[in-house]
Amino acid sequence: MIGLPDDYQGRELYVRVHSDASQIGLRGSVMIGARASLVNRLIAHNIDDVIVAAMAFLLGVICTIFSLIRNFRRVYLLLALFLLCASVIIWDQTQIRQLITTPSVFWAYFAATAYFLLPVSMVALFEITVGRGVFSLVRRIWQAHLGFAVAAPIISLSEGIGLAPIYFVFDIFVSVSLAVFFLVATGLFKNASYEARVLALGVCGFCLFLLFDIASAHNFISWRAPALDWGVLYFSAFVVAAFFYRFVRMQREYAALNETFENKVRDRTSTLEKKASALAESNRKESSARARMERLASIDPLTGALNRRAFLERAQHELNRARRYGGGFTLIMMDIDFFKRINDAYGHQAGDDVLKKISALCREACRGSDLFCRYGGEEFLFLLPVSSPYDAVSFAEYLRQSIEKLEILTRNEKQKISMTASFGVTGHIAEEDEPLEDLIAMADRALYQSKKEGRNRVSRVLPALEIDTA
Repeated sequence: MIGLPDDYQGRELYVRVHSDASQIGLRGSVMIGARASLVNRLIAHNIDDVIVAAMAFLLGVICTIFSLIRNFRRVYLLLALFLLCASVIIWDQTQIRQLITTPSVFWAYFAATAYFLLPVSMVALFEITVGRGVFSLVRRIWQAHLGFAVAAPIISLSEGIGLAPIYFVFDIFVSVSLAVFFLVATGLFKNASYEARVLALGVCGFCLFLLFDIASAHNFISWRAPALDWGVLYFSAFVVAAFFYRFVRMQREYAALNETFENKVRDRTSTLEKKASALAESNRKESSARARMERLASIDPLTGALNRRAFLERAQHELNRARRYGGGFTLIMMDIDFFKRINDAYGHQAGDDVLKKISALCREACRGSDLFCRYGGEEFLFLLPVSSPYDAVSFAEYLRQSIEKLEILTRNEKQKISMTASFGVTGHIAEEDEPLEDLIAMADRALYQSKKEGRNRVSRVLPALEIDTA
């Protein structure tokens, strides 16, 4: 501030301002007026720069923290370097800073170093993101700028050289290196990934802002206020877009990898369950998926009845229960009469339809505790817990009559198929120790008796092993 005499009112004031680019740091401006009006003007013209500098500083601190606790540490560290350097430069170029602090030699060198480090962070970040597609020349560019940023302040202080010549050398150096970088980035752009293209546009765009700032400082174009704040916003927007794309891509890759892993686990589990089908029932409560596999392994796929293996397991369990707690059960063996004639006359598809219809009829007639299985080709076996042989005979007779009344249309619906079935019934008393195989053989004997006597009938083996035909 310039002091004025007491009688300055109404008198003319003449001011001569001399500007030497090598002394004021390549650019500057002088404003004369009342302090209050100058303060208001500085705040109005610099508030956007102050906001951008504060945002860049805050994001830089966040990226620094992320570089310590997350993956991609080099990426976050370079982002932090760029944002912190940009915040220092933007704040240094705002005139409002003069209202808060008095410039010092330390701050001048600190701001200069931040300015020299900008190309290092941008080009190195581009190299890390693009990866193997980058020429070694890109790495040499940021390494050379890093060496300049370290050496320039040391040489300036040790040799007594002012910062203005150092800035002049840097501007020439950065203009040449950025031109080379443009050529390299353009060569990679065609075959680069979407993420690399977005980041290349961000880096090249900020370089244009930087070159515009240099050209304005050296009067190659008319002098204008620095536009680095807009350059920082531009670069930050493209970096966010590139990393958002990377995040989405990685999430998709993780999802695909997880799905592949789950499919492999599912296939391996299925294989193990088939090999260990005897243990599947005991593990039913551990997993609903394992229970479904056990059920599929126990069911005959054509008729929906239990298969032979599953029936024998459950029948043995029922036999053990009867011996331990008392009581008995009955076995019924059923065979479809002249089933081979049906296959020969109407075809195997018709034979399959007959098996399905009769199985559905039998399952509907059974109680929830009864066991029903397909024992052989057209042979079926029933186990009725807690029932007498006389109850079993009544049940078998009901099935015999129902099957006798059943008529099945062939698939072309031109013929009706009629059929009958023969039954053999036997019973088990808890005091007896017959093996399950012997009980089934007794039921088979009764079935043989039904066939011997003309089929379409029910025969039973009484406890005294006397065959009685119902």
